[in-house]
Amino acid sequence: MADPQMIADLESRLRTILRGRFEVRELLGAGGFGAVFRAFDPTLERDVAIKAFFADQGAGDTDVALDEAKLVARIEHPHIVPLYHAESRDGIVYLVMRCFPDTLRARIDRAPLDPEALARLGAQVADALAAAHERGVVHLDVKPDNILLDGDGNPAVTDFGIARLVGAGDQSPTGVVSGTPHYMSPEQVAGDRVDGRTDVYALGAVLYEAATGKTPVAGDSAAGHGQSRFARRPPLRKGGAQSRPPWARIISQALAKDPDDRWQSARAMATAFATRPARSTNSRRAGQEAHPAALVPSSGILAAGLFAGFIAIGYLVYQGCAFFGGRRPP
Repeated sequence: MADPQMIADLESRLRTILRGRFEVRELLGAGGFGAVFRAFDPTLERDVAIKAFFADQGAGDTDVALDEAKLVARIEHPHIVPLYHAESRDGIVYLVMRCFPDTLRARIDRAPLDPEALARLGAQVADALAAAHERGVVHLDVKPDNILLDGDGNPAVTDFGIARLVGAGDQSPTGVVSGTPHYMSPEQVAGDRVDGRTDVYALGAVLYEAATGKTPVAGDSAAGHGQSRFARRPPLRKGGAQSRPPWARIISQALAKDPDDRWQSARAMATAFATRPARSTNSRRAGQEAHPAALVPSSGILAAGLFAGFIAIGYLVYQGCAFFGGRRPP
């Protein structure tokens, strides 16, 4: 937990540094490395989010901030929070980013996502992670708090503070455990080597929670999570909105204990969501649209149509007979 006095000091110094450029407003969140504030840009007349760190309390904080800025700058993607500016000044390192009105955490807390919203979210976040992985960046802390939502519900991944660069054909060192327990893969909990499939697992855990309102495994710490690791994928609740294929299959595969059994890339997971059927096969409406019998009218409507047709034909026959018989038809 962040020290309230430290955050107050950070905010005061940030206001001084940014005076005339940004109007620092309320605190949006705080953590071990610093805090995020909402600010107003009077030049462009828009809100921005400013993530600030103390640079004069140890080189580590400065390195983390600037490394995150460089990582975000190299991954430019429509579903990764864009970075507008980064600077180290007067003992403060700050990043200026786009401000979003909502988070996936708040959205899930209000209610689980419906199937279409879940599939769209999965496709967009997986595509963003794929873009990061293809540039050698593994996020390592994918969770609902780090997925922001715009006014239309479109997600953007943020907080690359503990992300790692993984070279082509290489993997990150072992023995380092970092992340958020509920969303950490088994290999991440164990401190084993990680790659993009670790983010695939985390996204599966996020989507499981978005679908059911619960995390797939118990435990409030890395150790507790490790003790409750499962030998098989946790089943989505039968009868729940997201238990219907293909969402359940996609999420279940992402949550495989063995990385070799998961989607082998975030790109493959994104493709699975993007090529999903338009509607769930369990939906009555979807079934009617997909089944040829749905195009056949009911027996009552069919009988009424045939009766009307017979009347029309009879009338035309009567008119023809009347005409050739020399009488004007009625």
